[in-house]
Amino acid sequence: MPSQAEISSELKLMVGAVCTVVFEFFCGHILEIFKIKRQTTDKSVAEIYELLTANKGIIGIWDGFVPWGFLMALCKGASFSYGHQLAYNTLRSVHWIGAFCSLQTLDIIASGFGGFFQGIIMSPLLLLKTRVITHDKFRTLS
Repeated sequence: MPSQAEISSELKLMVGAVCTVVFEFFCGHILEIFKIKRQTTDKSVAEIYELLTANKGIIGIWDGFVPWGFLMALCKGASFSYGHQLAYNTLRSVHWIGAFCSLQTLDIIASGFGGFFQGIIMSPLLLLKTRVITHDKFRTLS
């Protein structure tokens, strides 16, 4: 197995994107919809579930996943993974940093940069997703 320093930023981008899409499909998208609906309405979780499944059954829970949830998951995983690996490779290339930091510390610092990079990419997309989830006219596929 290659060390983290040997992994390319592009490979980490693809792995992060795929893992996040799978997670979002199975539970992340559903949890986000419930969270946003709870924050923007006075309905209970049971009422929200009934609202989401009233027309399409259980499939209604994934309403809006394609294309919005998929796009969000792709951007979320890819941006963090790419930013993290780019920062890690850059920090490792600075020779004097090794005298002050262990590889674990560099990994933690690089994770902060990855989160920063993810935040820049995700902020406008999260606003868009909130608008899509709270306005039914954006969620229909027809």
